[in-house]
Amino acid sequence: MPFWAFIYLLNYMTMLVDSSAIVADLVSGGEAPEINMMIGIGVVKESEAVLFHYIGNDEKPVALMTKAGKPLTRLANVKLIDINIVTGIGTENATKLNVILELHSGNKILVTSGIQTWWSMCVISGLYGLLQNGMITESFNLDSYRGNLGRKPIFASIRCGLVYSDKELYEILNADRKDQAWDSYQLSMSTIVDTLQKTMKPYTEETASIESVDVQVEETVGGEF
Repeated sequence: MPFWAFIYLLNYMTMLVDSSAIVADLVSGGEAPEINMMIGIGVVKESEAVLFHYIGNDEKPVALMTKAGKPLTRLANVKLIDINIVTGIGTENATKLNVILELHSGNKILVTSGIQTWWSMCVISGLYGLLQNGMITESFNLDSYRGNLGRKPIFASIRCGLVYSDKELYEILNADRKDQAWDSYQLSMSTIVDTLQKTMKPYTEETASIESVDVQVEETVGGEF
């Protein structure tokens, strides 16, 4: 999908609602960050789409689609601004990975997913791969896509010319998934997020940190997405 088409779509979706005001309603414990759009991963289970625009607590998330009517799968030419893990979200007391990205236009989007999802595992491994190669402040493409088997979980890849992923970290997280060793899994995720935060700190001093995004999303036990 051409970058101009994504920006057109993003601006169109943003016009539907003041996303910054919604994020302000959902963030607790401090000032809301300047977020132009909030995106959830695979939150509408009956849809084939992968990216969904949150438009409020009482509204169903809206699928992000291309002009051709196909699910939008790429967030193009973005930079990592901030990342964190939040707990105790919603009625399911979920734990979420929040990733704040900046578009080429300067708009900022918050992408959120359950900590146990394949998507979160792929994103963390990809970002750590960028870090290991000294490219964590570079622009990249974030691709999200459904698998073909079973419940069609959503995966992700990070491209900065090449696809970047720390294979050792991925294998550690994947082993914990297979063993359902979720405490070990989350500890590894938290450690990498802390490392990324410390690395990004010089570049994010003016970016507010998100402490809690209270979105009511039905979770699947065991990270099936």
